[in-house]
Amino acid sequence: MSRHDRLGFFRNHPYVPQFGEEIKQCANALAALGLKGGDRITISMPTSPQGIICFYAANKLGAVASMIHPLSTVKEIEFYLNKSKSRFVLTLDAFYGRFKEVQACTDLQTLILTRIPDYLDLIKKIGFNLTKGRKNSPGAPGSHGSLVAGSYERSLPRSFQGADGYG
Repeated sequence: MSRHDRLGFFRNHPYVPQFGEEIKQCANALAALGLKGGDRITISMPTSPQGIICFYAANKLGAVASMIHPLSTVKEIEFYLNKSKSRFVLTLDAFYGRFKEVQACTDLQTLILTRIPDYLDLIKKIGFNLTKGRKNSPGAPGSHGSLVAGSYERSLPRSFQGADGYG
């Protein structure tokens, strides 16, 4: 079994050769958003390219990445964010509301949103969109294609979306 087969999501995926470059781009974007060595970022994602890329990008910057289950309850999210003192979070757009709800009682400043379909091949992307829909979570800023992180748009890999953490 090749090392790419162990990451089943990536098997025969056209983005595998670009993985290192996307880690570098993500690290640059995270740095532009203010993440630096010693900072903490919480990643609340299923096993997906975006979560893995962000984990390695944070490590590249010397930041500490904590992983929490993407289906954590609001109370659990609040506990984990306070325990880790994370100022940054990467999660799916579908979970925006949960993190926004705990923002006022945590150190969370920057919420970065992404979508699972961005790394699926065309057929799987169509299937995902047909079964899950393309609507934002209630209260999620912008559309799936928008990036709210302003000037950092060009630095972020195509699958990462930012949402300002300031209401």
